[in-house]
Amino acid sequence: GLFLLLGGGVAVLLALFSDFVSTAVLGDARTQLGLIFLGPCLLLTGVENIQKHFFYGTGRPRLPALLELGEQVVRTAAVLGLLWLSPPENAEGAVGRILLGMVLCEIFSAAALSLCFSREMAGVTTKETPGLDREVLSVAVPVGMSALLNDLLGSTNAILIPRLLVAGGMAVETAMAEYGVLFGMTIPLLCL
Repeated sequence: GLFLLLGGGVAVLLALFSDFVSTAVLGDARTQLGLIFLGPCLLLTGVENIQKHFFYGTGRPRLPALLELGEQVVRTAAVLGLLWLSPPENAEGAVGRILLGMVLCEIFSAAALSLCFSREMAGVTTKETPGLDREVLSVAVPVGMSALLNDLLGSTNAILIPRLLVAGGMAVETAMAEYGVLFGMTIPLLCL
């Protein structure tokens, strides 16, 4: 519930201010449609991850692993189906269809995991454990803040590097292409 409240608020703000974020922060108005679809996608991914980690934490990784494979199949089918059924006229339309396909995939995954979680918890009674909330928060807050800081720094990097390349004289399209080659292909291959 807390995740949905916080994440939903961020998703609504992102949708409401998508024009500002796409033009002023990202420097490319074509990203606006993608930002609008990004909120629901992230919310559903969060719900899915909370439930996946319940199964991992209880020593049953088989179900989330199988659903992960199913999710990849649904994502591929949804994205390719949307692109085939409604070919985009521009890059913005392609990004919108890809993110819509990802949202459909996340709906499948979150629904499947919610169903499995509900079945798993049927008949289970819980009891209040004094101090458990404090103990969980003492681990979750530092881990969550570390992940948030890491994501913020990565996002800042993704925004600043292309902007600095443009300030140095590169065309916007060339700067984004060079950034994509370096951070989308070269660095992941080096890490592999």
